[in-house]
Formats: sequence, C-alpha cells, structure tokens
Amino acid sequence: MYLIDTCTILELLIGGERAKEVEEFLRRTPPDLLHLSDYTVHLLGDLLFKRGKSDLLLQVLGDLVLAGGIQTLRLKVEDLPDLVMASRRFSLDYDDAYHYALAAKYGLRIVSLDPHLDQTDLGRLSPAEVSSQTAPL
Repeated sequence: MYLIDTCTILELLIGGERAKEVEEFLRRTPPDLLHLSDYTVHLLGDLLFKRGKSDLLLQVLGDLVLAGGIQTLRLKVEDLPDLVMASRRFSLDYDDAYHYALAAKYGLRIVSLDPHLDQTDLGRLSPAEVSSQTAPL
C-alpha cells in the first residue's frame, strides 16, 4: 500500500514535466492501495485558494478521494514526537517528516518525486516504479 506525497499531486496539478508519469501511476494503481495525508489535502487547499482556484480543489478531491476511492490518513497530536524525531534524524522538512511518520505508522511505501526521502530508511518509490509493478486496470 502506498502514501502519495504532496509534491507528487502538485506535479500533476501544475502540469510539470513528470505529470504524465503521475497520471499513469494513478490510472494503473488500484485506488484501494493508495492513500493521501490530510496534510496534503489541506496544503493543496491552501495553495489553490491563494490562486483563486477553489473549484479545482473540489474537482481534484472529488476525482481522487470521493469518487476515486483514495483514502486519507492523518497523524494525531500524540504522533508528533515521531515526526520531530524523523525530521532530526534525516534532516527532513515538515512535509517530508509528516509523510515519513505517517508511512511508518501505517506501514506504507511513500510514492514521491522528492529525493529528500531517499536518505531515510523507508526510502521512496517514484510513480513510474509503482506503475511498472502494477498491471493496468
């Protein structure tokens, strides 16, 4: 099972150079294997609201979560020491430490375009790596 980090979803939304890779990953991977953090949902909301694109937020969350079946997960306040320890141990920023702690808590593999997670013991998989292991739906 996989945890999709924030930068992976952003790559798709901004139409970045690896957006097709992310799109293929989402198309090929069964949604019951995919998870987003509540942090990602709220960060996307913040970024899109600031750009006057609240409708895009509703569309994306509708497509991925409501209709798409991707589950959202969160850390509780009592999990924050794990986030801080991950940040210190691997020199991660808040976003990366949040996803690391969440993946560790739920036994998930992190799907990310962010190389900062390579230095952790959990590592990361690129969207293309997961797609190559998954039969088309």
